[in-house]
Amino acid sequence: ATFFCLGKQAAAAPELMERLRREGHAVGHHTWDHPNGWRTPNRAYYRNVLRGLPNGERVLFRPPYGRLRLSQLRRLRKRDRIVMWDIPAGDFTPDRSGQDCARKVLQRVVAGSIIVFHDNRKSSRCLKEALPLVLEALLNQGYRFGTLTEA
Repeated sequence: ATFFCLGKQAAAAPELMERLRREGHAVGHHTWDHPNGWRTPNRAYYRNVLRGLPNGERVLFRPPYGRLRLSQLRRLRKRDRIVMWDIPAGDFTPDRSGQDCARKVLQRVVAGSIIVFHDNRKSSRCLKEALPLVLEALLNQGYRFGTLTEA
């Protein structure tokens, strides 16, 4: 898998970040603390992005909410590979069950899809139920999984 991590969470769990890499996962970044690019002045947004970079290296970057101004996109793609997605799992929706979330994902998936799940308090219950259902169903349909660096 490819994990897009907030810089502040990655900084708080360096052993987890190392484990992800050691196990063959790709790790991208997702800013320092999740600002909305449409609502954040460019200079403050760039500072937040740079602060969230692991070791200042060139990486995969997933903008929070998928929201970037054109000026932000132009500047950031000089440094990072900007990654968007085609299937938001909706795991953060308060009343959505894991089964509903899995069903939504499975109805939309096609070869090459990028599915976004979240790892936070709002998503935890739904994620824990939906993710195993999605993985099992896709494996049974013959899909393979890889990191975005392999794609």
